[in-house]
Amino acid sequence: MLKKIALGSIFASVLALTYIQSTASVQDQSELTKENIEALAFFDKIEEWWNRKDYTCVSVTCECIMYDYKSEVASAVDEGTGDAAHTWNCPGCGDCGWLS
Repeated sequence: MLKKIALGSIFASVLALTYIQSTASVQDQSELTKENIEALAFFDKIEEWWNRKDYTCVSVTCECIMYDYKSEVASAVDEGTGDAAHTWNCPGCGDCGWLS
């Protein structure tokens, strides 16, 4: 009985893997369904939003315990009007201290 269950499980697994491989094959554009096109458009919008430049790097003086140095931190601006897409695109002061 256990042998039949094991063989059945292996057979089902092979069928499932075969199905997944056949459906995961690359489609050319003539085969794209409406759902594929909508999904691609959705991801394009996410990428567009992710890369939108919503910050400007502003000069600051980083004050450390023993020294000061010039750097830049991110400052939020109107959507899409900045020069940096993310706060980490500006160097900042790190763990050195506070801004002045």
